[in-house]
Amino acid sequence: RSLFLFALLALLVASPWYLRNLYLVGNPFYPFIFGGKEWDHFLSRWYEQPGTGLGLSWRIIALPLTMTLGTQDETFYDGRTGPLILALLPLLLLARLTPRDEKRAVVNYLLFLFLAQFVFWTWGVVRSQSLFQARLLLPGLVFLCIALAQSIEESDFTWPQFSLARFVTAVVVLALSLNLVTQTMEFLANNPLLHLAGLQRREKYLENNLGDHCRAMDYINENLPDSAQIQFLWEPRTYYCQREARPDAILGAFKHLVFLEGEAEGIVEHWREAGITHVLFRKSALDFLMSNPEDRRFALSEGDQRIWEKLVRDHFHPLYQDERGSYILYQLRE
Repeated sequence: RSLFLFALLALLVASPWYLRNLYLVGNPFYPFIFGGKEWDHFLSRWYEQPGTGLGLSWRIIALPLTMTLGTQDETFYDGRTGPLILALLPLLLLARLTPRDEKRAVVNYLLFLFLAQFVFWTWGVVRSQSLFQARLLLPGLVFLCIALAQSIEESDFTWPQFSLARFVTAVVVLALSLNLVTQTMEFLANNPLLHLAGLQRREKYLENNLGDHCRAMDYINENLPDSAQIQFLWEPRTYYCQREARPDAILGAFKHLVFLEGEAEGIVEHWREAGITHVLFRKSALDFLMSNPEDRRFALSEGDQRIWEKLVRDHFHPLYQDERGSYILYQLRE
């Protein structure tokens, strides 16, 4: 009965997103189960990238440490779990030395929930580098943190010259203090206080933090007509674009168009039918992605390059390019 109530509560919490997907694309579990609007086999494989994960190697054993450091996480700033979880794991074993009580049963249940999700997450990491994201394990980490907190409370192992409870408390305080220092340094690096205090204009703050992206958005907002529709390539961010824009959410829009149409003329016709009038090309992102020798999924083949060069030569009219060539805005020729 408790498990049923837990599942029902979880379903109620998630239901707004399921209902939204059902209303917009007709599939509550879009896009990974049953597919749906503007999703196909190519995009599914592009997102999943099977065969690019860790595989069945010794690196699986090092996963807890790798996850703690965040060195391989696909979303670095969302993927650092910090040192406390890994450092306090031995307390789970020490807590087993204490007499059993009702709390122990709850901790065991929480650990089961964590391990179930950890196994599922690890299988994803084994299969695909795209799934190497610690944030996908966040619900399970919540269960683990509660179990660790209970273990800290039970860590009353005291010797004449050493108190485990005091030692654990000192480690927690030290880790949180270092985390506060890191967060403060990152906060000051962005320096939002000048803007919040009214001493720096919003535009200047955005330019300082977004650089070439901000300048490209400013050009679009100030120079393109309201009817413009822009296809972004190798750029997922459209928040500051005040014209209708299609983001390249998983950085595979161009490859997908090549898969669908095969030639430059077909791609242009596809865009025209969709109402696209302009293309924003983020060259710096493509150069960065292609420079990674360990992940060749973003590399353009000779055929891809030939199609792109033909698009630029025969179908694009350049309107804007920043000083570093990071962003180039094209208009589709009539």
